[in-house]
Amino acid sequence: MNEKQSYDLEMARDTDPDDRSPNQNAAIRRADVGGMLDTERQAATAERRASGVDDRLVRSYQLYEGLRDSQGRETWETGTSAPVTGSRAYTNIVRQITNDGAAQIGDLLFPNDDRNYGLKPVRVTMPPIALENAPAIDSKGKELVDEEGQPLTNLQAHTRRVQRSKKKTERMFTKLDGALIQARYPSKAREVIKHGAIYGAGIIKGPIPTKDRKGRWVKKGKAYGLNTDQPLTPDAKVVNPMDFYPDSTAINIDDCRYTWERIALQPADLEKAVNSLGYDADAVARILSAGAIHTSVDGGDVVDEAKAPTNSEGRQTGRYLAWERHGTLKREQLEDLGAEPPAGDRVYFNAIVTMCNSEILKAVIVEYESDECLYSVYCWDEDPLNIFGYGIPWLMQDQQASYVASWRMALDNGGLSAAPQVLIDRTMITPADGKWQMHGGKEWFIKENTF
Repeated sequence: MNEKQSYDLEMARDTDPDDRSPNQNAAIRRADVGGMLDTERQAATAERRASGVDDRLVRSYQLYEGLRDSQGRETWETGTSAPVTGSRAYTNIVRQITNDGAAQIGDLLFPNDDRNYGLKPVRVTMPPIALENAPAIDSKGKELVDEEGQPLTNLQAHTRRVQRSKKKTERMFTKLDGALIQARYPSKAREVIKHGAIYGAGIIKGPIPTKDRKGRWVKKGKAYGLNTDQPLTPDAKVVNPMDFYPDSTAINIDDCRYTWERIALQPADLEKAVNSLGYDADAVARILSAGAIHTSVDGGDVVDEAKAPTNSEGRQTGRYLAWERHGTLKREQLEDLGAEPPAGDRVYFNAIVTMCNSEILKAVIVEYESDECLYSVYCWDEDPLNIFGYGIPWLMQDQQASYVASWRMALDNGGLSAAPQVLIDRTMITPADGKWQMHGGKEWFIKENTF
């Protein structure tokens, strides 16, 4: 919200309610709902950090990559200086075991040479034995006949129903299979498994109605043209656990009152979203003119914390942070945001609200038949009281430290015992090359009046 908007909103609030214009009342109500959602978002980010999930995600990534000490060198404990004279060897067994575990689970659940999903027709009940040869009739009592007009028995009608059900199932499976392949569902699911192995939680969002941006060439009369008006197809998106903020009071994803997803957008992406995603053009123009605004709550980006000290700039540099909320809202709240709930007595609706810089970019009602959450969470090792689980690096951090300490002890002991300890009296001899380091064939001078 720019200065002019803030001034107009303040003036509208100071105006007597009876003297306000419809536009002023709408702006106040929209700002109130936006402020409520902004407060909820800040509470979600603060509560996730307070619960220790942020620290767990950062620690898991650092263990997977190989921890760094205060000088940027690999060691087994953050903030501990690497030994100066001892061994600095760091054998990262966590990364190898994590990759192997994720690959094995991925191969089991999503084999490359087969599908892990399928469709089977619903079983059609056989007619009673006593009525197998009786004439078949439909629900209206009309006799069923074949193509030649001959009456069908119940057994013959049952056989035709089974064949028709199989054909419909095959056609439906072909359509389903094509949609999943186009959405790259197997590869995205493997990425979710990899996130689960590293962070303890993998998140996928879908189905998402999406249009193919490429278009296709079609014949228009005698010429060919590019048809960009493609039908909507289902898609899925992998969400980084570091950018996912569910209701902290919930113990599973279906129990969440709301979920927030953080999206880092470049200015060009935000501008394109006006046409591709239906963002509010005026709000986008105000955001682009004002520049990226990151509050203190947003400043603690766990992605930047995990990658430090390798990056001098954070992920938020030159990007805008958009926030997408999934959850229920009241009818009047949706109306204040510009959405149009269907007529009826229903009060609460499942909706998606997108915000950036505390501006409402888009508010839509989810038109799905089911109000089931679009996010699905996979945990490597579940936490019974938290949506986020535990990954392999977190579970193996003590074993990793013991492994590194054992190797360093062995190498240090080998270095000390490889050669005998030597005592030198510097008053009796002096090295010919002026250096006191020992090596084969070294020459020494005996000082005068030594004896």
